[in-house]
Amino acid sequence: MEVRTDASLATAGEEVTLTLLDDIIPTYDVSSRHSIWIGASPAEVYQVARHADLGRPWLVRVLMGLRGIPAVLATVARRRRLEPARQKTVGRLPFTVIAESTGEEFVLGVMGRFWTPTGGVVATSADQFRHPAPTGLAQGVWNFRVAPSGVGTALTTETRVRCGDPATLRQFVRYWRLVRLGSGLIRGSMLRSIRREAERARAPTSGVTP
Repeated sequence: MEVRTDASLATAGEEVTLTLLDDIIPTYDVSSRHSIWIGASPAEVYQVARHADLGRPWLVRVLMGLRGIPAVLATVARRRRLEPARQKTVGRLPFTVIAESTGEEFVLGVMGRFWTPTGGVVATSADQFRHPAPTGLAQGVWNFRVAPSGVGTALTTETRVRCGDPATLRQFVRYWRLVRLGSGLIRGSMLRSIRREAERARAPTSGVTP
């Protein structure tokens, strides 16, 4: 089953079931959602997603590498100031673990000037994402969530971006229109990698997916 995607601008309030993501960032400027069906239990999928090296798939390495080379040099010192247990690194860029409902959903966040050559990532804490972004900055909040689906699991990841002021929003939207396709390819590659790992140890099924 292929990855399903849905990307939009200013489309808050579409979730039927409230999630940690809804609690942290109920209003936002840009969103992108991707999902995949996996032939494994929610508990198994969650463990794989939570501990996976999200930067491992080759496509992710290539696209994140092209975008992140300047940012790597700019953020090494900041990464060292963050609490390691509350970090998850993707393509060498540090994401803060904002919230987690073990076995169901975890939420990552990063704050910066994503439209600049270095990405302008700034050191932050989980609590800062529960407040509006500072002027000149944007908050990127990103979750992974599992739910039972037939004899398997629906794994969904959604990214929401909230900008600190109208000028920042204009800059980010211009940037987003350029990178949205690549961002979707990265998310899809991550989901397929998680599916492969979660299903690897399981017995073959009939091949029928919902």
